[in-house]
Amino acid sequence: MQELDKLRNVIEFQKVSFILLQKAADLWAELRATGQPNKVKENIDIDCILSAQWSLLKEKYPSRRVIIASKNIKDFQNITDCALWQDIHY
Repeated sequence: MQELDKLRNVIEFQKVSFILLQKAADLWAELRATGQPNKVKENIDIDCILSAQWSLLKEKYPSRRVIIASKNIKDFQNITDCALWQDIHY
């Protein structure tokens, strides 16, 4: 819990909204229709939701770098700016 509290001082946590879920659904449908090589499952999963949040933040803050930190970037690297969490220095 202490590590999460420290992280709150560095990043801003985003709320889940209807707009976010709609963006995730649109992204999921687009990826399935185009046969993207990432893991697109039968249902929308957290990867689509995180990618949608990334997209919305890029639209809201076009001059800022928005990056997804993950231990498994292969699911994101074709559609977002992402990096292994341990490679990101702030």
